[in-house]
Amino acid sequence: MTAVLPFDTLDYARKLETAGVAAPQAELQARALAEALSQAVASPNDLRNLETNFGVRFGALESRMTILEAAMAAVRSEVDALRTDLIGRIDTLKWLFGFAATMNIAIFARLVM
Repeated sequence: MTAVLPFDTLDYARKLETAGVAAPQAELQARALAEALSQAVASPNDLRNLETNFGVRFGALESRMTILEAAMAAVRSEVDALRTDLIGRIDTLKWLFGFAATMNIAIFARLVM
C-alpha cells in the first residue's frame, strides 16, 4: 500500500506554466510526477505492517532456534554417552589383549623350558 502525498497537480502545472512551460507539457509533467510519487513512497502504516511481519517472522525463527538448540544438546548428550561407553570398551579390550599376550608368553616359556 502506498502513502497518499498531498501533491496538488493543478498548482504544480500552473507554476510550470508561469515558468514558461507549455500548458499540455506542464499538465503531463504534473500527472507523471504525481504518479511517481504515489508509487515510490511507503506510508507509516506500511512500515508498521512491515515491522509487525518482521517481528512475527523473527519470533518464529527464535522458536525454531530454541528447538534446534535443544536437539543439539540432546545429540551432544548421546555422543558423550557413546564416547564414555566406547572408552570403557577400549579399556576392556586393552586388559583382554594384555591378558592374552601374557598367557601366550607364559605358554611359550613353558614350552621352551
